[in-house]
Amino acid sequence: AGGGTQHNNPRRKMRKAIPIGWLRTAMIPAAAGACAAMSPARAARCDASPSGGWGLFGRRSIASAAPDPANIAKMPPIKMYQYEICPFCNKVKAVLDYHGVPYTTVEVNPLTKKEFKVTKELPDGHPAKGYRKVPITSFGAGEGIDVVGDSPLILARVVEELSEAGVIPPKVAQEWTDPKVAGWVRWCDAKLAVLLFPNLTRTYADSYNAFGYVMSAPNFSMADKMSNLVAGSLAMWLAQGKIKKKYAIEDERAALKQCIGDWVE
Repeated sequence: AGGGTQHNNPRRKMRKAIPIGWLRTAMIPAAAGACAAMSPARAARCDASPSGGWGLFGRRSIASAAPDPANIAKMPPIKMYQYEICPFCNKVKAVLDYHGVPYTTVEVNPLTKKEFKVTKELPDGHPAKGYRKVPITSFGAGEGIDVVGDSPLILARVVEELSEAGVIPPKVAQEWTDPKVAGWVRWCDAKLAVLLFPNLTRTYADSYNAFGYVMSAPNFSMADKMSNLVAGSLAMWLAQGKIKKKYAIEDERAALKQCIGDWVE
C-alpha cells in the first residue's frame, strides 16, 4: 500500500482546557469546538484551574506536561489504514496526537478497497483476518508486526503500548477500564460518530467538499482521485437519508449540538 504519510505531530495545542484522561483524549475535537462556541461565562467552566494532575475528571491545559521523548521512542512503529474523514479513525489519531506519538497513515481507496489486502494476507485464525473496515492499524515492524482491526480494540492496544513505554503512568492506563470512561468511549462511537456523517453530507455540495480529501491522497492515481471524488461524493450524499432514518435523526444540526452539549456538561 506504499509507505503512507508520516505524522510526527506534537500534541495539538488548544487554547481551551477540557477534562483530561481518556474521556477527553477520545473527544478532543468535539469538546474543544464546543468550548470555542460557548458564551464567556460558560466557557470559563472549561478553563477551570487544574484540580490535581492526572485525575480522571480533573482539568488541566492540553498544552502542558509534554511527554518524555525517551518514552515516545519506545513505542512501536504504528501504521493506520484510514479514510481521512472517518470519525473512528480520527478518534484513534486524537489519542496518538495528544501523546505526541508518531504514526503513518495509508488512505484506503473507498471504491476498490485494495489496501485491505493487509488483513486478507493474515494467517488463518488471526482475529483481524479478512477485516474490511477502517481503521485497521499495524503495530511493530518486520517479523514482529501485529495487525488490529476495529477502533475500540485499536484504542485498547494503544493504551497498552503507551503504558508499557512509560508514556502514561499506570494509573491512567487503569482508568481505561473504569465504567465511566468505557461509557464515554461508547458514546463517542454510538452517539457522536453517528451524527457526524449526516452533518457532513447534508447536500451534494457538502458531500463533495467532505470527499475532497481524496485529491491529496499520495497513494491514489489521478483516476482513483477523480472517480472517488465524483462517485464517492454521490454515494455519501445518497446514504445520508438512510443513516438519518436508521438512527431516527430529524434535525442533524440540532442533534449534534445537543450531543456535544451532553459531553461539555
